[in-house]
Amino acid sequence: MELYHGGWKARVSCKSLPDNPVGKNKEGFIMAISSKSKLREIIADERAVAIINEYIPGFVDNPELGPCMGMRLNLLLKFPQVGLPKEAIDDIISRIDALDA
Repeated sequence: MELYHGGWKARVSCKSLPDNPVGKNKEGFIMAISSKSKLREIIADERAVAIINEYIPGFVDNPELGPCMGMRLNLLLKFPQVGLPKEAIDDIISRIDALDA
């Protein structure tokens, strides 16, 4: 596929995707999950939800998360309201980053 932007042309090839695709962006391309993904993308991936639920049971089912859906997970986890120690946050981040690495 070739992409054009501001006079630049780039040729992009897509690597093979996992058997469990995690969602599509607004252009319809399948997205990989990482700690920099937005919460709405994270909760669309059962693997990521399972990791978060190990540390915060029922986290993704919380109805108060609605306004946070556009936030990146790595920033959201650092809010004091989450109530996790730094070690747990670092572990969640590293495990989620390893999902599609």
